[in-house]
Parts: sequence; structure tokens; C-alpha cells
Amino acid sequence: MATLLSKKKRNEVTKIEVHNAARAAYDFIQQSEYLFENEIISIKIKSTDKIAQPPLTLHVIHNQNALQIISGFEHPLFTLNKSILKNSIIIEHPSNLDDNDIEQLAWHFVKHTLFFSIRESSLGSMLDRIQESMPKPISKELFDMPKLSEKKLAEMTSKSRSCIATQRKKSREKKPNDNKPHQFSIFEEISKELKEDGTK
Repeated sequence: MATLLSKKKRNEVTKIEVHNAARAAYDFIQQSEYLFENEIISIKIKSTDKIAQPPLTLHVIHNQNALQIISGFEHPLFTLNKSILKNSIIIEHPSNLDDNDIEQLAWHFVKHTLFFSIRESSLGSMLDRIQESMPKPISKELFDMPKLSEKKLAEMTSKSRSCIATQRKKSREKKPNDNKPHQFSIFEEISKELKEDGTK
């Protein structure tokens, strides 16, 4: 049964990491920030400003003195840093929780974030990303099909299938951009700024 992480265990934490079974979901969300609404990706943390970070809800496995994150990393202010513990609600799951259940839980929260924060013009790109990254058993559980289809996504978002298909075509036409300089995602920038702020 899931319970709130005790204060004693919280104080004993020396390491924070993403649980191996949640790694694919974590990588997916880290690489998908461009899909979100501008209000989500415009969050800025300045080291000179003392901005109260809103509480995050983290689902974790407590393994000795390490916290293995199952979900919570889908929040734009998440960082793999001990400072995240200060103002977070931490829900501990049993250490013997099956990897399949952990994977499903991680993707469930990613799905929730996507469908509540997705930019309407990014539905086609989101579908491509989901088809490429989401394991078929998870897709079957969440969408009742091995791969999310244009028709199903259209039904879920009340958009036309042709609109989503057009978005996918335009997105694929823009893909040959291998020579474009790397740009840090908002998740990478926020994580970097939070770490720098924590060392001051």
C-alpha cells in the first residue's frame, strides 16, 4: 500500500534517481517539452529571485537511502536534485512493486500531463512521439490498442482526423534538420538553474 514517506526516511535520503522501469517515460517527457502550451514552457527560474516553488507530488520507491522516482518528473520544475524534497509531497510505494506496474504508473502520469498541457497544434507530433516511444503493452492498457491511432486521438481530443494527419505531415517535412545547433530544453535549463541556485 502506498503511504507518505516518513520524515525519518526523507532525512536519510542521499541519492535521487529515476527508477529503471520508469526510465522510458522519463526520457519521453524530457524530449517532448516542445509539445506543451507556452504557459507551461515559459516558466523561468532566476538565481537572483527567491520564487517559492509550488509543491510537487512524487511517487517513489525507497531503496535503502535512495529515492527511485516513478512519477513526478513530468512536472516542468522537477529536477534530480535533493532540493526537490524540500517542498514535495512524496508518496512511497512498496519496494516489491512489480516493474510492469511501475512502468504503467509512470506512463499513466505522462499521459495525464500530455493531454492536459499539449499545444493543440502539436497533436500530430505528440502522436508520432507516442507511437515511437510508448511500449505496446502500455499503449494497450492506456488506449486499448497496441499503437495509438489518428482516429483514436481525434476521438479523445474532439479534433478531426484530417487535422492530425496534416500536422503529422508538416512535422515530418520539417524533420531533416540535423545540422541545427542543439538547444537546451526548458527542462534542462530549469534543472541547471536550480542546481546552480542550490550551490549559492
